[in-house]
Amino acid sequence: MIQKTKNYEMFKLIKKNREKISQKDVDKIIASIQAKNLLHMRPIIVNGDYEILDGQHRFLAAKTLGVDIYYDKQDTLTSKDVIILNNAKAWGFYDYLNFYIQEGHQEYIKLKKFMDQYKLHLKVAIIMVMGTTKEAYHKFKSGEFIFENEMTDELLDACIEINQTIRKFVGYCNFIDSARYWRACVKVVKNPNFNKEKMINNISILSTRIHSKASENEYFQLLREIHNFRNNVKIDREYESE
Repeated sequence: MIQKTKNYEMFKLIKKNREKISQKDVDKIIASIQAKNLLHMRPIIVNGDYEILDGQHRFLAAKTLGVDIYYDKQDTLTSKDVIILNNAKAWGFYDYLNFYIQEGHQEYIKLKKFMDQYKLHLKVAIIMVMGTTKEAYHKFKSGEFIFENEMTDELLDACIEINQTIRKFVGYCNFIDSARYWRACVKVVKNPNFNKEKMINNISILSTRIHSKASENEYFQLLREIHNFRNNVKIDREYESE
């Protein structure tokens, strides 16, 4: 049965419900309510402990305006049902990461520490650990992720130093945070002929050639050409997709 109240203190926001509150979304709902209040048509869903499993942005908008919040209390639901209830809203990767961290899932906690240590975007970190297959993404979302990092600290440090040097001579480059660029960079530094010192020096010489590319293959060829410039020991193998 749908009920209504202005006793906002009885409800609880749960940390597992998405990565963070979007004030922009709350503001949009506030404007919508002010234009025409239809909150009764979309009640929030709470469990027996009054944890908000769906509708936290609507709840905050109603609380801000001081209007009735409509709610549907489902005693059989738990906080773990939040993913099912929010599937239609297309959870992002950070939402899933946050959920499983709050659940105490150690593999996701390891991943977060790995991201923080090397200042990596989540999708880049996932790709470095799991690859880009649909199966890998499905496992990450379903809670089956296992942290098995095959990159050594030396290789990761080399990638990061390359990126920092590019930004030093080229400026801020969005593509450096892209998955396709990172996969190409990893392939270069893993090559047995890779010479970090030569690569760093050549970036400063050839910085005008560095710009966004359309594919992982093109990034690989770009980095390969920079590395091989005036270099007797070259990365000469053709690009191979994994």
